[in-house]
Amino acid sequence: MSKQLRGEIRVGGDKSISHRAIMLAALAKGTSRLSNIARGEDVRTTLALYQRLGMEAAIVNGCVECTSAGYEALRTTESVLYCGNSGTTLRLSLGILAGTKVECRLAGDDSLNRRPVRRVIEPLRQMGGDLATAAADDRPPVQVRGRRLHGINISTSVASAQVKSAILLAGLHADGVTSVTEPEQSRNHTEIMLKNLGCNIDVEGKTSILSPAKRINGFEYAVPGDISTAMFFVVAALIMPNSELIVRDVLLNSTRTGAIDILRMMGATIDEDNVRLQQGEQVGDLVVKSSRLHGCDAANVVTARYIDEVPALAIAAMFAEGETAFHNVSELRVKESDRATAIVDVVKAFGGSAVVEGDTLRICGGMSKSMGQAEHLGDHRIAMMIEIIDLIRSGGVSGIYGDAISVSAPEFYELIKSLDQ
Repeated sequence: MSKQLRGEIRVGGDKSISHRAIMLAALAKGTSRLSNIARGEDVRTTLALYQRLGMEAAIVNGCVECTSAGYEALRTTESVLYCGNSGTTLRLSLGILAGTKVECRLAGDDSLNRRPVRRVIEPLRQMGGDLATAAADDRPPVQVRGRRLHGINISTSVASAQVKSAILLAGLHADGVTSVTEPEQSRNHTEIMLKNLGCNIDVEGKTSILSPAKRINGFEYAVPGDISTAMFFVVAALIMPNSELIVRDVLLNSTRTGAIDILRMMGATIDEDNVRLQQGEQVGDLVVKSSRLHGCDAANVVTARYIDEVPALAIAAMFAEGETAFHNVSELRVKESDRATAIVDVVKAFGGSAVVEGDTLRICGGMSKSMGQAEHLGDHRIAMMIEIIDLIRSGGVSGIYGDAISVSAPEFYELIKSLDQ
């Protein structure tokens, strides 16, 4: 590991926020101007879906300008709306469309059509929604027949921003107040954005309370950098000797910074600079220096705060001294792949030691020189994991996973090339 990473980067716009910005632009009356929208395939899928529902979109001076006649005007002549590989597109759109006059099916690719949606469909049905699946276990495609909805008070069994957001977006135009209580607070971008747009929403502890919105007007929004993508570069800089990396303008929302907390528990030197509020979201620069990492038990960090960053954290655990344990990771099994199993397989392919015991992922630091075949299973995060391990071990990447990685971070390889190694 004689190579180093030195320099500064700006990762693409946060994927979660980009999805929501486009959806809210479709619900707003007028023109919305969205800058630094994520360029990955998942977000392009969301944009295309809402264009099929009547929203107009164009690139103007590097920004996405979306013009819509509002929620009541959403219509489509297409029987199937395609969600690609994006669970966010599918699940949040179920919430939006359940209360419209739209009748259609939402479907995805083979991977998305294997992922469960029951925990989204059931509360929407409680709100009066008419949603049906052919699969007994409520997997996509999902037939939606828009109906007038009513608000509900619901407690969810898992902390899931997609479930919570689907319910809140349905509640925007439902009769009465909607409240969602989670066992732990999941990412809160939907609440922040709705508040920023003037909607009547309050958060009390783990409960989000929303009153219906009469109207949302067109808006301007600058998307902060994606922290999930940034974490791969942060971990590489921590491990590669004599590295110093600055990641500019990255999202630092406290519901998304669990990975930073865990890395600091492992001995990482990560400082925050130029921290400020940007349209309700905390944004800043991360300053990262090479560090000697040791294993830790992440039991005291809420898993929802770092669930998407586990593949990057797994790399840190591989190069740390001792064992690292990540708890309550069952959500990894319903991502783009069974990420829990995929992470274990990648660690073992690089000669490391990892196991999933119940819903706990344990990784012991240390690897052999030999390497088997690491499979990315079409999952963008697993593909990035493989490439960053290669970068740390050899100072280079294969560059062969562009199709998978482009789902979330088409800028990934260019960012690597931009850094001194």
